Amino acid sequence: MRRSAYLAATLPLALALFGAPEAKAVPSACDAVAGNLVQNCGFETTGGWDQTLIDAFGPHTGAASVSIFGLYIYEFTQTISGLTIGETYNFSAWILDGFASSATIYAVIGSTSLFSASATDSWTEQTGSFIADSSSMVLSIGTINSGGGYGAVDDVSIVLASTPVPEPAS
Repeated sequence: MRRSAYLAATLPLALALFGAPEAKAVPSACDAVAGNLVQNCGFETTGGWDQTLIDAFGPHTGAASVSIFGLYIYEFTQTISGLTIGETYNFSAWILDGFASSATIYAVIGSTSLFSASATDSWTEQTGSFIADSSSMVLSIGTINSGGGYGAVDDVSIVLASTPVPEPAS
């Protein structure tokens, strides 16, 4: 009995002095993509994007994805920084249509369309590429969800396209 009273009295002091242990998010596959310029690429937290509905319902990887609901147009954005003007970048995102909602999901960076596709009932990777015309560009991912229901996006990445190594002259 004394021990529990002691712990009850000292635990708040210990937490005040040393802080509570941090909760660790489950990493997404996109977190391991070398050179990924997208912040919070797996939607494991609420940071990085202007608005999102974080959902843990069946993410592609990690513990969460971003949900798309209802009969409306929905879009969320992130400013991608650290781009080199004139360089080509590759984009990737995984999309899902959870309840046969006829969702068309798209991604645009600047004025370049990266993809537009109807989501399916299993996670599908969508890819695209663009040439940076500024050191910072706005990435928009959205949906035109004509059938109601639910869709999701997860594991978004933007990386510098690899430059092929030239063959030696013979």
